[in-house]
Amino acid sequence: MKENKIKALKCLWKEAKLYSKLYYETEDKFEKNTYVKHFRSPIFDETNVTFFKKDYISLKAFNKEGRITDEHCNGRTNCAKKIFEKIFLGEINTFEEFIDFLKNYCYTIKILSEENTSVSVYLKKNKDKNFIEAYNELGIIICDKKGNIIKDIIKEIDLPVI
Repeated sequence: MKENKIKALKCLWKEAKLYSKLYYETEDKFEKNTYVKHFRSPIFDETNVTFFKKDYISLKAFNKEGRITDEHCNGRTNCAKKIFEKIFLGEINTFEEFIDFLKNYCYTIKILSEENTSVSVYLKKNKDKNFIEAYNELGIIICDKKGNIIKDIIKEIDLPVI
């Protein structure tokens, strides 16, 4: 990773600690949502590099059936909330632990923009579901970079779910 990316991630780590404190010091739902909203976009900005990408792609994206995008599988909002929680509970205490969390949970895979939209709509309607359940329900097939279809996402590949 380039030196400036590491510096940016260190800034994000400092911000995460501050936002976690602010998030847990208030009971106001609007304020909590605002802190998450302010932190979720920087997660995208700073993890939108090869280091945080998994080598998986939807079959339709592999076949170039539309515009391709990088999807944050666990969602930036969910990642922000989980980061705040883990910092607050003392489960993330160092920059290295923070980077490990980002790498393990704030990863992206390539899918079509229309698939990304479908997943987003599905998850908004089904708040108790995760992206793997959405892929299965929506018929989104995942493959490796060579086009080999992953038959069972949960058993065959390492895509941790929040």
